[in-house]
Amino acid sequence: MSNKEVPSAVQKLVHRNFKTNKGKNLLLIAIIVLCSTFYSIFTIIPYNEYKNLERYTQHKNGTSADIVINDLKDEQIPRLKAWDTCTLLGESLFVSEAENEELGNQDTEIRYADNEYAQFFYSFPTVGNMPQAEDEIAIGTKTLRKLGVSPQIGNTVTIVWNEGGEQFKAEFKVVGFWNDDDELETRYIWVSKNFAKSYKSGNTVGIKIDDNTNVTDELEKIVKDFDLQDGQYYLTQINYCSIAVEILLDFTTWIALMVVFIISVLMLGSVQQISISGNTAFYGRLKAMGAEEKQIRRVIWKELWLVLAVSLPIGLIIGWYTGYKLVPNMIRGSFSYVELYYNICILIIPAILTIITVFISNFKKIIDAGKIDIEQAFKYKVNGDNEPIREKKYPGFPILFQMSMDNLSRYKKRSRIGILLIIIGLVWISSFYVINISFDENKYLAVTRISDYSLNSNDMSDDAMGSASLEEYADFLFGHEGITDHGKLYLQGYDEILPEKVSNRIVNYYESNNRERLKYMSYDPVWIQQYNQMKKNGKCRYQIWGIDGLVIDAIMEQGNLISGTFNKDEFMTGKFVIAQGISGDEGLDEEEPTYEVGEKILISGKEYEIMAIADVPYSIKQNVKSSSAGFELSFFLPSKEFGSLFPDTNAQKLFFNIAEYADSSISKILTKIEQDQGFTFTSDNQIIQQYHNEVFAQNGVEMLVGYALILAGMVQMGNSIFSSIINRKKEFFLMSRIGMTQKQIKIMLILESLTCIAISLISSYILGLAIINFFIKFYISSQWAMTYNFSISPMLILTPILLIFAIVLPMLAYRWVINQEMHIQSLEGE
Repeated sequence: MSNKEVPSAVQKLVHRNFKTNKGKNLLLIAIIVLCSTFYSIFTIIPYNEYKNLERYTQHKNGTSADIVINDLKDEQIPRLKAWDTCTLLGESLFVSEAENEELGNQDTEIRYADNEYAQFFYSFPTVGNMPQAEDEIAIGTKTLRKLGVSPQIGNTVTIVWNEGGEQFKAEFKVVGFWNDDDELETRYIWVSKNFAKSYKSGNTVGIKIDDNTNVTDELEKIVKDFDLQDGQYYLTQINYCSIAVEILLDFTTWIALMVVFIISVLMLGSVQQISISGNTAFYGRLKAMGAEEKQIRRVIWKELWLVLAVSLPIGLIIGWYTGYKLVPNMIRGSFSYVELYYNICILIIPAILTIITVFISNFKKIIDAGKIDIEQAFKYKVNGDNEPIREKKYPGFPILFQMSMDNLSRYKKRSRIGILLIIIGLVWISSFYVINISFDENKYLAVTRISDYSLNSNDMSDDAMGSASLEEYADFLFGHEGITDHGKLYLQGYDEILPEKVSNRIVNYYESNNRERLKYMSYDPVWIQQYNQMKKNGKCRYQIWGIDGLVIDAIMEQGNLISGTFNKDEFMTGKFVIAQGISGDEGLDEEEPTYEVGEKILISGKEYEIMAIADVPYSIKQNVKSSSAGFELSFFLPSKEFGSLFPDTNAQKLFFNIAEYADSSISKILTKIEQDQGFTFTSDNQIIQQYHNEVFAQNGVEMLVGYALILAGMVQMGNSIFSSIINRKKEFFLMSRIGMTQKQIKIMLILESLTCIAISLISSYILGLAIINFFIKFYISSQWAMTYNFSISPMLILTPILLIFAIVLPMLAYRWVINQEMHIQSLEGE
């Protein structure tokens, strides 16, 4: 055959072969679709976690501006706007705090702002525009509804504010509104510039600095050049690198991607190996017709890329849809709410990963296919994995079983990997299943809450004065039938000058070991700003907490004591305070420093003695909001003594235990209060549900890894079965010639695969029981929220599935090989 005839003849046979291999190609499409789907999911989830963490950090700071400066003079703003590294500047004029009773404790500022400033503070109208006339305002929808006005352009709303001790009230027309963000602690009402100018307040500006510039260094230059004073400015830029590193260090994602890669390589490689092995004679015939090695490789690559072109878009689309459906559940536990961030460009990553996976899994096999020797293509290999045949006898066993054992010994290298993967997968799933079911709700609740229910005022004001309405509800709830115990929590914050020895103690703690602890806190700009202020002038934020009832009992549990002693009777005299500290590592005297036991402290001009340093349960202060939160020291007083110091402060949070019979009625009452007043309540059920939401992603990935390992083992075992059948086609022919029926051949093949699965299952049960009863049991005993709960349910469920697999697969493989042989014979006829 001439060289010109070769391509057309080869192409004809290739086309015929491609059509005949529909099953193999559909299987490849399915595997690549799954591969690209999982790559997409595990790209979309980290991307959205990064964007949500970035958003959450910015919202915690209250602004997306890098620097905020207060009390600027008019003539300074053009200079600042012309600053060489300033890329964007927003201006604002402060008017007053809104004092409408309907707003309760919501911290709401009345300001003029230009478009840039409003966008910096996440309060730019999405409907309508910014006010221009003196009787116009732009306002958030939730603030509007609290004021009893529906969000609609043209509606009028009455705003109350204070100036110089005199209260003012005016009616404004709504010209713009937006949806208030729940993560922001301060809400805004925008007025026109002409209205704001009538109030003699300094200018406030927000500044964005060039991305290639060190913002901290730039702020120092600005402070020096504009002669700014302490407290007049603050830095809010978030550490994008720190956020990215936090996401990248999430090994769960890396493990998931690695598992997807390994499984995909094994499955794609196995399918391609089976296909090439089955077509060995076909490729030999192509060579006999004059085809070159590169032509054969090109044929296989062309077929593979065609399959990839069909499957990759399908997988990316499914992954895109599934990934965004999973995002809220996978990362919900970390944020107040989860926002979806769409970016089509991120699909480039899973596309590239899929192409690399396909290339790696097929490269060597396709190279070897091109090297097939014509003579070897038609030669029958009898020795399996190139091992010498060893005659083995199994006295007392049927002949078919003995034959299956002999055959397994010929292909044991191929079977080992599959058996090992199945064993690891079964033990992995069973181990993590025991860990998951060993979660002890009672232990968890004992640490994460101090009462059956809590009701929070959601006070967001600067002064954190609590809620008078909550005080009224306290009298109602505490007198309700079924309430067995209760307590209140009060808060008053103010700035105080620390004694020098205390400030030195704090500085030494955070700046020792090459400032390691201080670097760790760099993710929180507000904390760093307040720490630097304390370091410079000794001024520190004091958080004074008033406590009574079960709150005192919860704090005074012996396990919370860091130093000193708990004496409730002495504490109730009002002469002592408890200082909050944080325990260090066991055996290391490294608890976070504060005042020491026995030292005196002035609170609102009155002297108290430090009774004890306590590691206060997190659940006591949880969700108590204050815009001044950051670097601060906390001290606890009896509520009666607290009331004498701060008589105008109301309760921030209520705690109460209930009798079981009152659970339903109390829950209904709290739900109604939450809807009517904007308070939030927490119950045991909510805490448990939140825990399950937070661990959903981790548990899902852990179990996915186990199932993927089992699947990979099954694929590898299937590859071994297919390969052994393909290599023994002539052997089966000879068996049938000497009187062995098709049924007997199938039974022999089924016995081979059943033996492999039996080895896997027996080994998994033995190894699993050992690991669960020793290592997993030891691990669970070291976890504070777990009680050992033995189970091997996953193994019991998967056992029949694997046995069915061991029976069905050899039958399908044998039928496929017979059909493939008939196809090759038909090609020979052409």
